[in-house]
Amino acid sequence: MLDKRRASEFVDHLDLDDIHGCPLCLLELAWGMREGDKPRTGTLQRTASLVWPEIEAALRLSVVEARMREVPDAERALDDLDTRARRSPLVRAVVTRLAQRLVDETWEREVA
Repeated sequence: MLDKRRASEFVDHLDLDDIHGCPLCLLELAWGMREGDKPRTGTLQRTASLVWPEIEAALRLSVVEARMREVPDAERALDDLDTRARRSPLVRAVVTRLAQRLVDETWEREVA
């Protein structure tokens, strides 16, 4: 199984462009991040539970592609998704990145 650190490192090897979560579902987490707050465990888990049905298939595909590229921990990531699903540290790491992407995209629009 993946721990938090390995999951965060593994996400760096995934193509997140095809993984989309509902912006409204990500908003609470993204808003806190925009304000400079560290994501709280409860908010992160709640957000992961909300977006899991939307991201599951695309995330699994991205992890399978990483396994085909022989990215370290890819097999462990797949097993973790099978075992812990939305409770996986990998899902929380991906959701954090999606929320950060929402912050970045929103901030760019505000600045422009």
